Amino acid sequence: MSHIAVSFSQVADVQEAAHQACVAVKTKLNCVQTDLVIVFASPTYATIEALNVIHTILKPRRLVGSSTAGVILSEGVFTRGIGILAVNSMEMTFGIASRALDRRSEPRDAGFEWGRKINADCKSPQHQACFLFTDHAFNNSLFIRGAQEVFGFGVPLLGAISSDNFQFQKVCQFFQQQVLTQHAVGVLISGAHIAWSCKHGFKPLGKPRTITKARSNIIQTIDDVPAIQIYKDYLGPDAEGLTKGVFSSHAILYPLGIYIEEQRQYLLKNAIDILADGSIVCQGDVPEGAEVHLMIGNRDSCRNAAAATANQVKDMLGGRQAKLILIIESAARYKIFRNQASSEILAIKEILGYTTPLIGMYAFGEIVPITSDYITNTTHIQNESITILAID
Repeated sequence: MSHIAVSFSQVADVQEAAHQACVAVKTKLNCVQTDLVIVFASPTYATIEALNVIHTILKPRRLVGSSTAGVILSEGVFTRGIGILAVNSMEMTFGIASRALDRRSEPRDAGFEWGRKINADCKSPQHQACFLFTDHAFNNSLFIRGAQEVFGFGVPLLGAISSDNFQFQKVCQFFQQQVLTQHAVGVLISGAHIAWSCKHGFKPLGKPRTITKARSNIIQTIDDVPAIQIYKDYLGPDAEGLTKGVFSSHAILYPLGIYIEEQRQYLLKNAIDILADGSIVCQGDVPEGAEVHLMIGNRDSCRNAAAATANQVKDMLGGRQAKLILIIESAARYKIFRNQASSEILAIKEILGYTTPLIGMYAFGEIVPITSDYITNTTHIQNESITILAID
């Protein structure tokens, strides 16, 4: 038997908000201790005081979580408040681990070490999925690769780049009773059936171009000219706005689409920085020689993509009713939807059910294999997408 509860509060007092959310969860679970707690909190609520309240009331054996630009719930989207997901289960087992991310560490080695720690904490040898929260100021591609070498590529690694209210000043991860910065934290899940899918709804513009020079997560040239030229060709003078902020409107409306031949899909990347030489900085590694386009999407295409994602999850469930729906969505998509963000959640509920507990977060990047029939090395960091994970 598994019991899952979701709760939320946005009262102004942070400790009172945590208290209200915990009491609601405890009432539903009716237990002394909690096997697993995942916390999503907007910047104001991402505090050690809130975690102390959670530990006092719920006594979680394991706790992880992340700051976020917005908490996604069945009732809608909230840019202020604290959300709690709590699980007690006789079927599922969990392992958690944290790892500091610093530029002195080799990322692949750090990922391998983190993978071994989380693997050791999970007592079951059969794993269904691993969920990761990590920091935006770090090249996470090699970290992910190192972790996958521990789990094996048959275990999907999904997750989120922690976010805040687009100020990049209160981006953090939660681990047990700690509020951490520049860390990777995560939970390994065993004993559950997992169904998941990820889509974005953006389409390519214009003729294909080629990334002719790239280094790690930096696109230096496209068709042998500075990478920024791809934006200048389409946007003209408006392309200058890309240098004024990571989430400028043009970067959101026109992300880069990198064609992944093996899956015949486009991996989306926002320009998170423009260097003096016209290079474009992305999140996660960029393959030299890949086909690249500017991409375009809107509210309707994003909403349709969310519905298609939910339908694919429903098909994977094979008629079983999910016990939990977990959503990781690009913070950039919130910028597109604005006050219509709840309509996307409604579309998901119409497909996966109105009574299933639902919770999620907006992220600065999504960590996900492009397809559920993925092969070696196809877990990527992308932007502008929505990932839906169901546990039954």
